Formats: sequence, C-alpha cells, structure tokens
Amino acid sequence: MIQQQTRVDIADNTGAKTAMCIKVLGGSTARGKFKRRVAGVGDLIIVAVKTAAPNGDVKLHEVAKAVDVRTKQ
Repeated sequence: MIQQQTRVDIADNTGAKTAMCIKVLGGSTARGKFKRRVAGVGDLIIVAVKTAAPNGDVKLHEVAKAVDVRTKQ
C-alpha cells in the first residue's frame, strides 16, 4: 500500500529512478468528504521525481502521474 510521503521505485524507461508520492487520486463521494489515503495495485497517484538519470526524459523535482504496478504487503 502506498500513501502520501512514500518513496517508490520507478519501473519504466523514462529515466526516473525513485519518486515520492504526493497525492492518491480517486475516492470522491457525493458530499466530497471522502479522501483516499492509500493506493493499491492499479491505482493512480501523483509523484515527484527524487532521483533520475542525467539523460532521461524526466528531470529532478518534476511532478508526474504514475500507476502502482507492484506492492509489497
């Protein structure tokens, strides 16, 4: 499970190596009071890149959307 401030390893070819979760998306209700606190496999999160390859597509401190594809229990 991933929540805010969790450091995650990146598993794609954009050049990013690690990132930090900023926000877990989804989970609104009719009244708008319900916020999702954790993300599981397949959920969309917003991350900030913390370490990246020098010649990659993504640079340091860039904000991007990501999908959780692997999670330890």
